[in-house]
Amino acid sequence: MVIKKIHLFSFISLLAGLCFLLPVSGQAQNFTSQSMDSDESFTVDIEIRPRFEFRNGFKAPISDDATPAAFTEQRSRIYLGYRATDLELKLTVQDVRIWGNHNQIYKTDPALTNLYEAWALYRFDDRWSTKFGRQELNYDNARFMGNLGWAQQGRSHDAFLIRYRNDGFSADGGVTFNQANVFEPTNLTGTFYPLGGNNKSMQFIWLSKQKENGHLSFLFHNDGRQMGQDDIAWRQTTGVNASHSLEDVTLRGEFYYQFGEDPAGRDVSAYLANAEASVQLSPLTLTAGGDLLSGTGLTESGNNSFAPLYGTNHKFYGYMDYFQVGNPYAQPGNGLNVGLINTYQKVSAPLRENVNLNAHLHQFISQTDIFDSQGDEMGGYLGTELDLILSWSPDPAATFTIGYSQMLATDTMIRLKGDGNLSKSNSWAWVMLRINPRVLEF
Repeated sequence: MVIKKIHLFSFISLLAGLCFLLPVSGQAQNFTSQSMDSDESFTVDIEIRPRFEFRNGFKAPISDDATPAAFTEQRSRIYLGYRATDLELKLTVQDVRIWGNHNQIYKTDPALTNLYEAWALYRFDDRWSTKFGRQELNYDNARFMGNLGWAQQGRSHDAFLIRYRNDGFSADGGVTFNQANVFEPTNLTGTFYPLGGNNKSMQFIWLSKQKENGHLSFLFHNDGRQMGQDDIAWRQTTGVNASHSLEDVTLRGEFYYQFGEDPAGRDVSAYLANAEASVQLSPLTLTAGGDLLSGTGLTESGNNSFAPLYGTNHKFYGYMDYFQVGNPYAQPGNGLNVGLINTYQKVSAPLRENVNLNAHLHQFISQTDIFDSQGDEMGGYLGTELDLILSWSPDPAATFTIGYSQMLATDTMIRLKGDGNLSKSNSWAWVMLRINPRVLEF
């Protein structure tokens, strides 16, 4: 099958002319090109997203001798897209930096500038397609596989996918195989992968059926991490995700079970369960639910701590990121997370046109028994967190958001985190502006 010809001249002209076109107008502009077929399109989107944060007990209770942190971090992206009948391409270049982390006159730049996305999708027909390259893997509600959109750097994978779409049914099969520090033509032997924070290889199958009043999806994921010089630890995760709407009530639930082996060679047996209900009481939306993540007790030899490996954890377990998000909550002498019971209540209230207020309240409890330094059992309650988020969208391409969070921690939380002062106000405040217009389309 012949892939439709890409108009290289138009693409080069687009990049060359972008610097001259952007200052003309901050709004999207539409152009018609005689050199392009009617079923082809180029798009250019720009995103500027600075966020100021004041951290006074973020991720862990602040200690007596610590002072709050304050900084502004900015994400800047350029999204380039091409679409035709059978072909779709996307390039996303991003720069992530802290304001002031280099001198005004400098030759080295400590910021992160990289190619966040670089993928191609080819459609064999109306149902089958393949997608390959650096891409986001964002499925269902991002509980286990998400794009980590809150973090300025985001998350993307180098992956190959086979996709099927037909009448509300979707199926994706994906695979990765990662290497590091390979410089051709000298790499002739071995496939040792030294990056411990990533998979050596993973394979997954995702099936989903959408209906008018809900959906049902299934995931099987096989994650391989380098273990020693020649071995790979394979950890499997299988799960279901479902939702169903009944007039003004929406019910959601999901369950995952994890097994196999972790990179330390321990047998894995862990689970995650969630159930929640939302009620639309115009204009309010009320939500109540709970998460149960299994954990590992102090004397257990295996790994019973569920790991949402590629999930957008900031979305689920409180915005102050005390749990997951690369942030351990383990007993001294064990090193594995103790598990979590997270009950929550949420209210979403539109205050006026384009202005919305969200309030979240979380109650955190350990899933396993916690012991103090004398070996006596402590209470399992970890703390209560309040999250307030006010957003205003004066323009479809602009959103202003302000947030405040308060953590009321307990002695048990201090035991897991290792330090902190309960008499201090453990809080977090932030302000974020996102500008994301489509500046060019033809």
